Amino acid sequence: MMLEPVESLPPFRSGDVGIRIATEAWELVAYRRLRRRVFCDEQRLFLGDDHDAIDARAMVLVAAGRIAGVLDDVIGGVRLWEDSPGAWWGGRLVVHAAHRGTAGIASRLVRLAVATACARGARSFRATVQTSNVALFEGTVLDARIVEGDCAASALKMAYAAWTKISASLVLGIEATAREHGVAEALHAEWELSGLDLAGRLAAGERAARSKGWRWVDEMRQIAATFDAAGQPGGFGAAAAEVFDRYPRVED
Repeated sequence: MMLEPVESLPPFRSGDVGIRIATEAWELVAYRRLRRRVFCDEQRLFLGDDHDAIDARAMVLVAAGRIAGVLDDVIGGVRLWEDSPGAWWGGRLVVHAAHRGTAGIASRLVRLAVATACARGARSFRATVQTSNVALFEGTVLDARIVEGDCAASALKMAYAAWTKISASLVLGIEATAREHGVAEALHAEWELSGLDLAGRLAAGERAARSKGWRWVDEMRQIAATFDAAGQPGGFGAAAAEVFDRYPRVED
């Protein structure tokens, strides 16, 4: 019997795609693997790996193909996280090359990300996405704005966090110093006389630092590096990292 050569068949693509919050280790591993394949190997946006400190605290949504109702493999994903109370971010939206433009995977991931953040009390939702993906946010509650330039979105995120978190760490450091010298109550009185709502800022900063300050340590170091690269003092971020590092790690 002779076997005739046949042309190679295209890879099978399941039309049954489920979108859900990743709850199993294999889903997270597959999502990270897909990110490396797309962002590092295909698009060459990162060298070797795109892992960063946010991965340790981000929630991941995955798109997985299903065969006979059983999840087969992760073909898309996105991460989202609460940066500060009520302020959510999204990023690292990725879809396997063989599944782009089919089943609206990217759009479904975006919509679930926005809905998930809103269900958890989000007052704002910001996202770092590639320009080609901005249209995916049309029809959602988000106001999509493009920041032009290489790494511009990441730089904006670092600059924004520098104000919200480094300023919080400064108030925490001021309070600790005043208490050490026995003048905390007098300082609070001066704040009130000056019309400054630093007492409220202090209370909010303490709550956030106790619950998630340890998560911000690496991010503060990234801010320090961003400042250094811009020719500005990186000590702000380094000092904030030291302040937050003094708070014990709290697992969710």
